Amino acid sequence: MSANQLMVRLNPSSSAPVIKRIDEADPIFKRAITITNSGLAKLGWMRSSDLLIFDGYLSTEQLSKNFEIEINAKVYPQASLNGPHIARVQDGDPIELLEMDDQWARIRIEKEMPVYFQLGTSRAPTPVYIAPTRATAVRVDTTRFDPNLSVGATRPDQLPPENVVWRSATGPAPSDPNRKPIASIQRNDVAPITKPPVQADGRIYRLSGQLIRKINSEAPRYTLHLENTIGERIAYVDVSQMYLEDIHAFLDHTVYIHGEVSALSPASQSLVILARTIRKSSE
Repeated sequence: MSANQLMVRLNPSSSAPVIKRIDEADPIFKRAITITNSGLAKLGWMRSSDLLIFDGYLSTEQLSKNFEIEINAKVYPQASLNGPHIARVQDGDPIELLEMDDQWARIRIEKEMPVYFQLGTSRAPTPVYIAPTRATAVRVDTTRFDPNLSVGATRPDQLPPENVVWRSATGPAPSDPNRKPIASIQRNDVAPITKPPVQADGRIYRLSGQLIRKINSEAPRYTLHLENTIGERIAYVDVSQMYLEDIHAFLDHTVYIHGEVSALSPASQSLVILARTIRKSSE
């Protein structure tokens, strides 16, 4: 190994396995920061990140009947719970299921991971930043509040948009003779709404559409889709945070779903709604 090369490891320990070797021109070195643990920082340990592809194991208890993996499922280096886990599954992680038995599933996952390296003693001393510590925690009194402060957006035009299913009116409402005339609104020329005005901002929305189950190569983990009346997908549906005794009772029906909406992945235009409640439109 060259004198200028540094050994990159998954843990800040000289006994941890070396996953690669880098020099000072490597992006891993350039974006590194001093580790916040003061003891390890004094020994020259630095923290960075790298996109890694590695194999691991997760318990089959983290898999649904449709082989959907739970968010935050722990990935272990071996098929054993005795050691520490090396990663957690997050939404958007590319995962390949390699093999499975009754207790463990072996997967291949691509993930941005923290990595560590130690500056050699042969190089000139590098200034080390030691994170400041606080002797006593700052106590925050959360029971007091100022009644004159704003309580957030409450005006109708400032609330999150919802997916509205328009229905034709049964007849004109009786007019009030004392009411001032207002401009009439012509809706006949308005194009039909095919997609909801939803943004992938993690806020709570109410979406409506037909709940469909199908397999899609873009997101094999999400077998439930919400579609509009012409068959366009509105969003993938994640029901992992709900207890549903029988999902079949909602399939192929028009439903209302309340939940948090996010993007399928940072670069994707597809949406995923993490369902909090779900009900049929007839209920």
